[in-house]
Amino acid sequence: MGTRNYNCKDEELPAMGSYLTSGLTRDMADFSAFSSRFNADYLSGFKERVNNCTLLVNPREEAAALKTINAGLYVQMGRLGECVNRLSIYFKTVRSEIFLTAADTGIIVLRNRIRRRDLAGTLQSLRLVLGHVRKYNNALKKQGLTDAMIGEINAVYAVLLEENQKQYDIVSNRKRLIQENLHILNDLHSQILEICETGKVLYMGKDAVKVQEYTFRNLVKKVRSVRKPEEK
Repeated sequence: MGTRNYNCKDEELPAMGSYLTSGLTRDMADFSAFSSRFNADYLSGFKERVNNCTLLVNPREEAAALKTINAGLYVQMGRLGECVNRLSIYFKTVRSEIFLTAADTGIIVLRNRIRRRDLAGTLQSLRLVLGHVRKYNNALKKQGLTDAMIGEINAVYAVLLEENQKQYDIVSNRKRLIQENLHILNDLHSQILEICETGKVLYMGKDAVKVQEYTFRNLVKKVRSVRKPEEK
């Protein structure tokens, strides 16, 4: 099993490579004057390596599949949220009979997890709530809970479980592929370091902005600052 030669996230490496591609293209004359190794073939090879790593860590087909799964999950969670809101009223009306507070039923936590679109947490909380529904079925039905509503909640639960497994399979497969091809990412990392080190030597004391552009630590920060809003 391969070992990572870098401390950043796998998906951050090709993003850093994309930033460096722009800088290297712009400054190729200076790099070429420093060493003949930095030529058109070097640049095209670097671009190809960045592209290959991008496809490795974020395959287009898998990314599209995950996007489709997530869109469906959000619809199901919205559907579940409506059911839970109604269910909370039934539990509230039988509170003195079953001696469970709103917190005890698990509905408060479930609502919060649905709102945060926390799939794993939603499934965990929903199992607790469904357990209480089964246990206090008669009392809840006297207040208006129907078999149709219970069936709807169970149907949503089944869909969430199935889609959760699909997500897991896709992500697990991606991790396996990355582990099997770590040498590709390690090679990109080595080339990124080479470009950064050369760029800093070329512009140290001459162009502070470019020195920052060719500083590995700053590249990591730049990539993370762009990714954070997208992850929200």
